[in-house]
Amino acid sequence: MLNKLVRLYNTVKFLKFKQIYWRIIYLLPRLITQQKKCPNSQICKQIDFFISRNGITVDYQSFTFLSEFNNIVETGWDNPSISKLWRYNLHYFEYLLQDNSDESYLASQNQIIDNWIDNNHFGKGTGWEPYPTSLRIINWIKWHWKTKLLSERAKISLWNQIRYLESRPEYHLLGNHLFINAKALLYACAFFDLHEETRIYRTAISIINEEINEQFLEDGAHFELSPMYHSLAMEDLLDLINISDQLPTNFPKEVIIEKFEKGMQWLQTMIYENEELAHFNDCANGIAPKFSKLVDYATELGIEVPNLDVPKFSYHKSSGFVVYKDNGFHLIADLGKVGP
Repeated sequence: MLNKLVRLYNTVKFLKFKQIYWRIIYLLPRLITQQKKCPNSQICKQIDFFISRNGITVDYQSFTFLSEFNNIVETGWDNPSISKLWRYNLHYFEYLLQDNSDESYLASQNQIIDNWIDNNHFGKGTGWEPYPTSLRIINWIKWHWKTKLLSERAKISLWNQIRYLESRPEYHLLGNHLFINAKALLYACAFFDLHEETRIYRTAISIINEEINEQFLEDGAHFELSPMYHSLAMEDLLDLINISDQLPTNFPKEVIIEKFEKGMQWLQTMIYENEELAHFNDCANGIAPKFSKLVDYATELGIEVPNLDVPKFSYHKSSGFVVYKDNGFHLIADLGKVGP
């Protein structure tokens, strides 16, 4: 018993008061019910360029995530015999962003959205947890802006997902999860044309303003100190810049552009000639977009990413990485403190 109490203390002592408070709040039932109507969506003709995904599915029934293959006709959406991380990926709906757009694929994409609505009831199961909900909101909206095919039924579902997310962002976890929650709510504001006095926008902009300087360090690094998460964070910043003209005027676009530009300078020193990432902390290739894809996206948005002439020696003081590069020799060393 004493050992358990000591272990609990050594866990809790690293948490912020906010995290402890929200862990208690999350034990309480949610006072939110499903709505049968949604606001009118905004037509954003100019927002149709995003980084695509590849190699997830061919038929929108069989999917490969984490080198594991499953067919949802056989397994369903929330089979407990399948790892939760695999199910998370299934609920993200990133496969809607695959680079295919002929009519047969579009029909299959519409069908899988309907399938999700039919089999994931309001507030129930893995698919309604805040993080997969956030990514699904973003990806449904991106898909609709590209195809204009999200049905009225799906828009009502989307609206209920947004309301459910806004009622419980991941304040207990903070980090990239909370940032993605805010990004999803901002996409909701752009999609449904929500003004700055709405609760959804106020929640989102409060999170962004609190997290942007904490999560992006002075040397440009994302504070989780993983080149993979850093690359994903660069895409997140570009996604926010992409919709900035559809958001209220107090959205901090210039701050986000500055964070992106510094972040790309940091990232350019943390990749090899073949664009593979340096494997520090939670990092793998093939999950985050490559550096060149980020450059292409930025160029599409009118942001120039200069081809940085990486010096032989770089020291990233805030993140603690030392980089030495010369004549095909590329050394990256982590000399920093333990990350969050």
